[in-house]
Amino acid sequence: MANYSKEILQNNVFNLLRYSGITYEQFANILEISLRKLKYVKNGESEFSIADVSKIAIFFDKSFAEITTKKIEVDRNFRNELLNIHRKNVEYRKILEDRPSIPYAIEFILVFDPEFENSELEVKQILQVFRKYGWEYRSPSVSKELKKMKSLILSKPHHQKKGTNLYSKAILQQNVLNITASSK
Repeated sequence: MANYSKEILQNNVFNLLRYSGITYEQFANILEISLRKLKYVKNGESEFSIADVSKIAIFFDKSFAEITTKKIEVDRNFRNELLNIHRKNVEYRKILEDRPSIPYAIEFILVFDPEFENSELEVKQILQVFRKYGWEYRSPSVSKELKKMKSLILSKPHHQKKGTNLYSKAILQQNVLNITASSK
């Protein structure tokens, strides 16, 4: 236990949570703690108990030592891996089969979707992309999350529709900027 680090634990847990696509509320329910406590832990104002860490290890299929002592590298396909691991656990399987959190849907699905990858789309078109996967989200919620993800998503006003934004993959725009800069 000498190498135990609450900072490593916190970073691992919230990174695993990000890659799992489950919401904070769902995760708090799995741990049987309040959503408020989970947010306090995220902000460094509280800590997970040993019992919490045990539940975390079970859900994410990691050892206690792994979660608490070293940075865990997570594969982009982690949500599917978890679904496979928990296919016989009805409660966990249900959570993983439900629509993912909006940040997950944007970061791990939208930016790789062919309809979005090289395009500029309005929120209503992005909602259509998500519907292909069987997910329904509200426009304001998706807009809010898109605007938060500045490292992945660029937002600009629509050139014809007042009050409407166009969203595109930031990496695509960065590549265009790099090509333009290098050709000068």
